[in-house]
Amino acid sequence: MSYTYLFIAGAIAAASVFAILAFYWAAKHGHLQNVESGAKIIFDDGEPIGQATDAFPGHQPGTLTKLRR
Repeated sequence: MSYTYLFIAGAIAAASVFAILAFYWAAKHGHLQNVESGAKIIFDDGEPIGQATDAFPGHQPGTLTKLRR
C-alpha cells in the first residue's frame, strides 16, 4: 500500500478526532446553549422577524422574481 493512502486515511482520522473534540469542548463550555437567540439578535425594529425589507434596485421589498440572464 502506498504511503499516500496511509497519509490520507490518517488525515481523515485526525480531522474526525479534532471535530469530535471541538464539539465536546463547545458543549462543555456552554457554547451550544440557547442557539435560537443568537439568530434573532440581528433583527431590530427596522427589520422585524419575518418581513423582508431589502430588495434589488427597482423592486419592492419582499417580492421574489427570477433574474434574467
